[in-house]
Amino acid sequence: MDSMLYGWRHKSFRKIQKTVTRRTYRELDHQQGEHMSLTGSLSQTVSDVDTAAMFGPDFPKAASTPFVLGLAEVACHNIVAGELQDGELTVGTAATIEHLLPSAVGATLTARATLVERDGRRLHFTVEVFDGDNVCATLTHSRAVAQAQKIADRLAQHGG
Repeated sequence: MDSMLYGWRHKSFRKIQKTVTRRTYRELDHQQGEHMSLTGSLSQTVSDVDTAAMFGPDFPKAASTPFVLGLAEVACHNIVAGELQDGELTVGTAATIEHLLPSAVGATLTARATLVERDGRRLHFTVEVFDGDNVCATLTHSRAVAQAQKIADRLAQHGG
């Protein structure tokens, strides 16, 4: 299924292409011993504000590792977003990234994420990020299904 998602970044809205192969993540609980996964992809063009150079003059004008990680995180969230209950969201809990190749401003990066395991409210993914035909990053990423109100309450308690 192809659809468009509008993402907020640096006080502007930018169009982000996402593709999700649908099969409910809740079905994973019922697939004992059977390998089953959900996959999805998300693409975004690297702009000046997405580069490591935005962190200072000692860094290259190439897609920053935080940008690549953020793209992967959103790709993972999008896979399960349609299956979340009202008031639920996902939050990142862990990530391991290997940023293998630099990507220039103007390059379109595509994060291809796969949900590989669900353990209750914990979700585990693998992600490959492509710059054209080249894999520029690989990740393992974990997210948790959480209650949005509990997070808002916690932030309010801590001045957020």
